[in-house]
Amino acid sequence: MNSYSVELARMTAKRVDDEALARAKLHLLDWIGCASAGTAECGAVSFRSLNAAAGSGSCFTMYGNRRDENAAAFANGALGNLLEMDDTDRQGLVHPGDVVIPPVLACAETEGVGGREVLAAIVRGYEVMIRIARAVGLAHYGYWHNTATCGPFGAAAGVATILDLDPLKTAYALGHAGSLAGGLWQLRHEETVTKQLHTAHAARHGLTAARVAAAGGEGPLSILEGSQGFFAAMCPDGDVRAVCQDAEAPWRIFETTFKPWPSCRHCHVSIEAALALGERFVAERIARVSIRTFGDALKFCDRAEPENAGQARFSIQHSVAVALLRGEPRLADFEPDAISDPAIAALRRKVDLDFSGDCDQRYPAHMSATIEIEAQDGRIERCEIVDALGDPERPLDVEGLVNKAGTLMRRGRFSANAIDTVVDILGDDTIDFDLERLTGALCDGSAAS
Repeated sequence: MNSYSVELARMTAKRVDDEALARAKLHLLDWIGCASAGTAECGAVSFRSLNAAAGSGSCFTMYGNRRDENAAAFANGALGNLLEMDDTDRQGLVHPGDVVIPPVLACAETEGVGGREVLAAIVRGYEVMIRIARAVGLAHYGYWHNTATCGPFGAAAGVATILDLDPLKTAYALGHAGSLAGGLWQLRHEETVTKQLHTAHAARHGLTAARVAAAGGEGPLSILEGSQGFFAAMCPDGDVRAVCQDAEAPWRIFETTFKPWPSCRHCHVSIEAALALGERFVAERIARVSIRTFGDALKFCDRAEPENAGQARFSIQHSVAVALLRGEPRLADFEPDAISDPAIAALRRKVDLDFSGDCDQRYPAHMSATIEIEAQDGRIERCEIVDALGDPERPLDVEGLVNKAGTLMRRGRFSANAIDTVVDILGDDTIDFDLERLTGALCDGSAAS
């Protein structure tokens, strides 16, 4: 049967070149940093309890123990986005590393494969997840958390690579994964850990989907285009034909963004615009700050008075105030002491947000913002940023990613030996690596055990 899932499986079965494998290695490094820091966050408490109650197995978790592959994929899948520093595909509005990497690592340890196979699985998992996410349309994002809905597809594709499934069985895995997809944005309106549950759920379900297919269980091949399938049910302005377009294009992993700052990506163009003008003003003498940006940035990140770290990371006002007063935002700038800092709070109240039709037209292919700052003496200066630091047009270098991972691992209280080992394995330009050595260092070096 011809179907989009079969075609997608065939497309992504092509050889993964060394350049793409090297890029995947950087995403693995970045995810390890994000997830290791996540173990120390309050949002991980419930997931840590579940992990402690699970039985032992052969697959590492960031909590410093080993569990069966389903429990490990779930435990690690909950950790990557807690600090909002996870990688992202801006066009698909997804965070692939959170969902693809945990089940790939769990399955790889079960199957005993090497580092090169892990990296190929990451590349293919990102490809499937991003292609589907870019096709779902913005109406989908209005209600559905794209990482949760498109994530099971990517997780299944990555695990299918580890299991060496042929295109038909991979398509069956995608069919199972799509049938399990879900994740509503109502979580944004209350204080929850549901976003972390979304990524954990997607990681584990993608793994299960591939395992069922590997065992001979057929899945719906028309899950993407069928009359009761994913696009028909959940994507009113989506275009399923886009999923398999440009089959010969470079791997989509090269178009994925690394985040330099610990806040929602929708904030980052405003942060950078503020940084560009910050040195020209004395923060205490600023009369007003006006920011015009795209609609989703306002929908997700218009919070003038954040009450906790989670809200502060989704506040353009707070992020911009920090950038103007302190420079590049750090993890500590989103903690309670910074949120309650009188100078930051006063400047937050001077930040006005407004919708920009020009910025909205560029979105999601390009995120942008315009900032206008007026001093108390009447002087006005403006700056526009299109594409923030970390985007493909302005990538972070390897040294920056290594430093980011080290900072995050220290935040998670991982040992110096674990940090050195991770950097030694993943911070160079060699392709293959010893997976057992990597996961062993993470297990032994975790302070959460």
